[in-house]
Amino acid sequence: MYVKPSDVLSPRGQVKVLDVLYDGGEWDVSVARLLYRDDLNAPYEECTGIRWNGNLDEGSKGMPLSRGYPVWFIIPQEFSECLQARALDLNTDDVPAVITEIKMQVEQERKTHPHAYMLEYKTERNLSASDIDTIMEELRKYGIFAAFTEGAHTTDINGVHSLNLMFPSRNKRKSGSMVWRDFEYDGQNVTIEFQGERIVVMMNGEYWQTFSSETKAEEAIKAELGLPADQEIAWK
Repeated sequence: MYVKPSDVLSPRGQVKVLDVLYDGGEWDVSVARLLYRDDLNAPYEECTGIRWNGNLDEGSKGMPLSRGYPVWFIIPQEFSECLQARALDLNTDDVPAVITEIKMQVEQERKTHPHAYMLEYKTERNLSASDIDTIMEELRKYGIFAAFTEGAHTTDINGVHSLNLMFPSRNKRKSGSMVWRDFEYDGQNVTIEFQGERIVVMMNGEYWQTFSSETKAEEAIKAELGLPADQEIAWK
């Protein structure tokens, strides 16, 4: 028994655990992506933390400690990327590792290409069909969805999995390749996103379908919500 890395939240109000990248268990090391700030009035900054887990049954809360509470050692930024990559390589808990890798790749894509909305993720991890379903279900909680209703996941002859994913662009533009419109009807929230020649429809924050034209999207939305075909949709 040991202090789980997800529970290492001291100093209170100054640290949040984003993702546990590696957890070696008792008397081993944990690595995590964190949001950390030096004091309560400062903004959070993303960083990487590492600590020894210890073993509570043998009287150890791990290291480091501060006033008896488990805390993180914050890694200098210049070493952060390589440590995160190595921690994920060592992580044998495949499903959470893949989810974290995808989240990190999406975040990086958003930083480097603010208008990006598509990602092809590849992995050689041994994943079952059930694992893929679990991964896709969890990713939806973070606004990451399958790019297509069919064929978003493929596996080649070498066992490499490919996931074609989409996510909301960080920048919402009124012109160019990205425009958003939404409306509510009978408790249902519908959003359409114009992505070049694609029209992506979200229902209640979850990916629903992709269409080739706005007309086809509206026809399908009306049918799904039981609206008359001739009724105008009151887009905001």
